[in-house]
Amino acid sequence: GGVCGVVCPDSFCQSACVRQGLDAPVNIPAVQAYIVRQARLKNQLPRYKSHVDIDEGASRRAVAVVGAGPCGLACAAVLSRAGVRVSLFDDRQSLGGATRSIPKSRLPPQMIDADIEWITNHDLVDVKL
Repeated sequence: GGVCGVVCPDSFCQSACVRQGLDAPVNIPAVQAYIVRQARLKNQLPRYKSHVDIDEGASRRAVAVVGAGPCGLACAAVLSRAGVRVSLFDDRQSLGGATRSIPKSRLPPQMIDADIEWITNHDLVDVKL
């Protein structure tokens, strides 16, 4: 959520915003980045169930995700929150893929690291570099 709010081009959602005809479209990426930043500061990010609290049938399923860039990380996040065990593979020594090539002035590495930590901290996600 934090990375997306910072780097997502505002043209996608803002061009469809109904406020555009009234005054100005809502800057949705900025709002999203602000909400995530405030949630982190207040230690209020969502907490997800551990695998022991998830339906046992769901936690028996396992998926390998190859590539720990934005898409692979998003996939691992969604699957693990649904109770699926995820082995996240990448051939690099750091996660994040293409997000690491975004200039630090536009996307601070701390934002990338915080989002990655939130995803990989789930007990159903196993990272294999």
